Order: sequence, then C-alpha cells, then structure tokens
Amino acid sequence: MRSVKISRIHCALPHDAVSDAELAGTLGVAESSVSEISQGRLRFHSPDGEGPSNLALRPALDLLAERGIRALDLDMIVFATNTPDLCFPGSACLLNGLLECAPVAS
Repeated sequence: MRSVKISRIHCALPHDAVSDAELAGTLGVAESSVSEISQGRLRFHSPDGEGPSNLALRPALDLLAERGIRALDLDMIVFATNTPDLCFPGSACLLNGLLECAPVAS
C-alpha cells in the first residue's frame, strides 16, 4: 500500500451572501448603520442543517479525486474551525461520515 501525505488548507463559504440591507432589515436598524460597521465586508448564511462539515465535503471530495485516493483509504482527518457543527462529536467525525470513510483518527 502506498503512503501519501495530503495537506491542504481550504476555506469554503455558504452560497448565500447577506447584504447590508438584508441584515439591517432583520435587525430593525438603518442600512447605513450596518454599512458603517461592516465596511463593505460580505457575510454569508448557511441554511438550517448545513454546517462546516457539509461545507467541507465538496473540497474534500475534490482533493481526493485530484490525488486519486478513495475516502476508504484515509487514515486521519484533521478539521479546524472556529464554528464547529457541534461541540461533540467534532466536525472531523461528521465529515468522516459524509465521506463514508472507514473509522479513522480525527
């Protein structure tokens, strides 16, 4: 069996960008107040039920395909995020399930 080290840092965002106007409406404040604080930065919203592990699935599948590796051949998943799906189990465990890996260290 060949040994391959895969390392990559990837950022995935939800598809739905939230405008200053939308956020202002939700908060019940003037759009100019939100624009002043946000300074034009975008924010994104995931629908209910879509967490970091769901966002990580597509890049993970792309990386495995790029390297010609099956998810079943993974030995470990390291998943770092400031916003985990849940406190326990970690997002790496949830991604493991979405990838349909054999149990791996995470």
